[in-house]
Amino acid sequence: NKLIDIEFGRFFLNYIADEIKLNKIDKPKLFKFPDTGNRKSGFTGILMLAESHISIHTWPEKKYAAVDVFSCASVNKAKHAFSLLEKGFKPGSVKKTEFKRV
Repeated sequence: NKLIDIEFGRFFLNYIADEIKLNKIDKPKLFKFPDTGNRKSGFTGILMLAESHISIHTWPEKKYAAVDVFSCASVNKAKHAFSLLEKGFKPGSVKKTEFKRV
């Protein structure tokens, strides 16, 4: 399950930045939440970029992930990042919200 696989999250944050040629400031920082009973918990991760950041928060119990791609690079790079995310996570449904930055 990719929503509990912190190493997949780490790989994917790096992959997105490399693939769309954004400038990483540091390695991705991820935190795996402790499992509770039989319930597997998700993770939160962020990759700081010269252009801003990419973050991911997962809730496997809800089969849900929230991903933010904040960038002062071209809008096309952010759109490409989301197409890569869709290919990697293969979600059942996607809701995208785009905000133009000043």
